[in-house]
Amino acid sequence: MKKILALICLACICACSNDDDPKQSKKKYLTEMILTNEGVSTTYHFEYDASKNISAIRNNEDEDDNLYYTYNGTSVSTIRVGQDLEPAVTLIYTADKLTGYTNSFDDYTPINYNQQTKNYLFGDEDYQYEVILKNRDVAKINIINSGEYFYMNFDQNRKGPLYNVATNNIFLMNLFSTLSPFLFVNAPTDFMYSQELFTCENTYDKDNYLTKMILTSNEGSNFTVNYTYEEM
Repeated sequence: MKKILALICLACICACSNDDDPKQSKKKYLTEMILTNEGVSTTYHFEYDASKNISAIRNNEDEDDNLYYTYNGTSVSTIRVGQDLEPAVTLIYTADKLTGYTNSFDDYTPINYNQQTKNYLFGDEDYQYEVILKNRDVAKINIINSGEYFYMNFDQNRKGPLYNVATNNIFLMNLFSTLSPFLFVNAPTDFMYSQELFTCENTYDKDNYLTKMILTSNEGSNFTVNYTYEEM
């Protein structure tokens, strides 16, 4: 009987030790993404600021592809591209609400948020598109008067590469980046991009983080994306 009690106490001590282990509270953050298409691989490195916002996405082979971000709290403020010193995009907020953005030519584009539909409208009467979110991810983009341009379906029980990123408006990072089909909060199952349909064959680690994604389209396009994380 004493031996049984001793084993139970030992098990409880081990369980408590695991709960108190600081490693258990650490989260995984994407540090590297390798994108392979037609046998050619491109590696992107991800850097973070003290608040766990992405501060830079670097392509060491081509500096013109680099992206740099600044923030006001957890909201994206500016996006700079390549070696340009001035931002390519400056987001404008009024009373903490996203109301528009300017580009490097100081052209202004309004952004309106529809409280009823919970969707964003970008642009004016000449050209306008609707952005529909699923939590923090872009789920659909509709070009007004032209139809659907993009959609992505997600497995909400699986973690994408940006799952722990602090930024509350990750969708802005995706809208202004050519990497948007490969970066998201929750892992996708399929998506449509510019009339091309993709299915996702995903591999996950023991913590349900996406580590590899094979994209195959109805038009024969094929991408393989490998994700590497670090605990921080």
